[in-house]
Amino acid sequence: MNEQTESLTWCIKMFNSETLALVKDTDKEDREKALKASWETTDPGRAERAARSRQRYLLTKKIAAGEELTEEEQEVMKEKRERVRKKDMEEVSQVKGGKGKAPAKPDPKKAAKGAPVAEKTEEEEESKRRVLPEPASHVNSSIVSFLDHFKSERLIQITCKEANTNGHKRTDEEKESMRTENQAKREEERATHEQQMTHSAEMVQKRDTFRQAIFEQVTKGRSEYKEHLVEGMEKRNGYRELIANRLEKQKALTELLAAEKIDLAALENAIQQAVENMVKEDVITRANK
Repeated sequence: MNEQTESLTWCIKMFNSETLALVKDTDKEDREKALKASWETTDPGRAERAARSRQRYLLTKKIAAGEELTEEEQEVMKEKRERVRKKDMEEVSQVKGGKGKAPAKPDPKKAAKGAPVAEKTEEEEESKRRVLPEPASHVNSSIVSFLDHFKSERLIQITCKEANTNGHKRTDEEKESMRTENQAKREEERATHEQQMTHSAEMVQKRDTFRQAIFEQVTKGRSEYKEHLVEGMEKRNGYRELIANRLEKQKALTELLAAEKIDLAALENAIQQAVENMVKEDVITRANK
């Protein structure tokens, strides 16, 4: 949980005819517990020794901070570590098994003057006797990687691909030849780059020209389409007006024929207008009778 994920919320909807349960996946924790249990099985008492070592470390930090220890904490600090206790027991067993004398320790004063005396510490002796486990016995990827690296060879040898020139020092003629070849390659690459740039500029010019021609064609086609559309609209409006006039004249002629008294002058005028507006022939024929 941090500032970025603090305000995140989840909404899960599940539909089932049976009982469902939402539980935490503890597979990783179970595998870590099983690994720690295997350590305890292989080396009984390891967990307790680790806890005591951790406690002594915390007490050491407490002493460095200037704090006072309780009687129980002082007793813990007086306890010897497991490897120190085992070493003391081995020395005692050697003394009992021998002639009653412990092996003499080298006297640094008897050593040659100026020669440094190498004193082996308990940690160095413990590291020599320590046997690391096999990588296959662990599941943690970091531990496996460390063990694989620790068991690999310390010196890595890489064989030169050209065995004949291994360790060969170039002469001045070879160096000059390599410089000439590199200069020729750079010139060739520069010429190729300039050619590519020229080709790219030409392609850009062609693209702009083609785009301009396309725009002109589209503009021209759009103008022609607009003119054709306006002409069609005008024709449609004229046809509508013609139909409206024809219906109007036909209606006027029909009403005039239906009147009781017909004015001949008005009838002739109505027939003439009906002929001009293309009224139906049967209506005009009936009016002429």
